[in-house]
Amino acid sequence: QRLAEKVFNQIIKFAGYGFNKSHSTGYALISYQTAYLKTNHPLEFMAALLTSEIGNADKITEYIEECSRMHIWILPPCVEESFAHFTVFGNDIRFGLAAVKNVGFGTIESIVRAREKDGPFKNFFDFCRRVDLRTVNKKVMESLIKAGAFDFFNIPRSWLTALVPYVLNHVNNYQKKENPNQPTLLTVAAPTQTDQIPQEIVHLPEWTEGEILSGEKEVLGFYFSGHPLVRYEKVLKRFASQSVRDVPSFKAGTLVRLGGIMEKVQKLISKKTHKRMASFVFEDLSGKVETIAFPDAFEKF
Repeated sequence: QRLAEKVFNQIIKFAGYGFNKSHSTGYALISYQTAYLKTNHPLEFMAALLTSEIGNADKITEYIEECSRMHIWILPPCVEESFAHFTVFGNDIRFGLAAVKNVGFGTIESIVRAREKDGPFKNFFDFCRRVDLRTVNKKVMESLIKAGAFDFFNIPRSWLTALVPYVLNHVNNYQKKENPNQPTLLTVAAPTQTDQIPQEIVHLPEWTEGEILSGEKEVLGFYFSGHPLVRYEKVLKRFASQSVRDVPSFKAGTLVRLGGIMEKVQKLISKKTHKRMASFVFEDLSGKVETIAFPDAFEKF
């Protein structure tokens, strides 16, 4: 009994610090493994890392920036080449369709199955004819358009958005025909693509840069093809003392000057003073940070 108690007391003492050893060993092993993969298989590693964060736009943005530092190009989502997950495509990484808002795995399966069965999509009409419209519906198509997944057709996004109800109507009529083998507008591939598009749509102006970026932000959670602040980059560098990326290193009470965009603004009432205040996300070219404007600051600015 004395021996057992002695051993047990030693175990108790060791437990006060011994667990750290196994804990640190486990993390060290993971660190070594991921460091090896990132160094020797950077494309596969970053593609897997991006896939693991599908649904988390902030993390995807962070990893895309890391890819940029590693000189890895992230290709935009594309119904012709993208799969559900981020995939290695040559020396680049192709954006995963599952990271596009409103696009589910049933939708992606229908798209991939259609192109694997009958080859590349000839045009937007051909795409709509071949996919399952029960899953690839109007809302899904509009999200894919905003994400740039149809840009390889070289048709403006504004035209494609206006085309969706027009094409869906023709597809539904085609599928109801008694003789589906009879050539129609949708079964004959157009040599120029645009000669199938109604004139009232052809005359529509393309979306502005701001509208394109806003659409990407809506369905991807971040700006992809550019950033609305790029045109003001020189001005921001002149007047901003720091960037959002520097925020974690700030000491409490440090006076800083940032330049960027306020998003997700929510007006609140302070429970303590019953005065108006606000919370918002502040974003610049380096990243974003959640921010609170307390009553005094809210009243002043």
